[in-house]
Amino acid sequence: MPSSFEVDSPWSSVEDYEAFLKFEINTSHYGLVMRTPGEYSYTSLTLFFYDRQQDAFVDKYFELADQTGDAGYSEEKFSWLFKEGDTLRSYTYHNEKLEKIEPSDNTETFDRRNYYLVSLTPQKFDTLTTDSEKQQIFEQYWQNRNVK
Repeated sequence: MPSSFEVDSPWSSVEDYEAFLKFEINTSHYGLVMRTPGEYSYTSLTLFFYDRQQDAFVDKYFELADQTGDAGYSEEKFSWLFKEGDTLRSYTYHNEKLEKIEPSDNTETFDRRNYYLVSLTPQKFDTLTTDSEKQQIFEQYWQNRNVK
């Protein structure tokens, strides 16, 4: 792995990133999961790609998980990573919710639950399926796969 990791952000520095999982995606790339700054604290888990031939990080990343909330709004994201051959995939659940803080509040509330199946390569992320009303498809897909 390279001796340095650069962060180009006015809001955080390299010390704000903590790597805790490295795994081989294929013969050319490693995946590195890091705790990164979220909306208010260090709640985000982010997948970075490391190119073994270039000895450098790829300029793409994928947020795997985060949880935040403020004044009745909450948001959470969870992802499960798995490989199919040399392809890394993410099964991601994303929930956004707005609740009333006071009973007299005339804010329109919502509770959105979305599910995504994403193919993750250093070159591009490809959303294979997205439909919150068809969660059963994801459950069947998950159950019928030989997941590592």
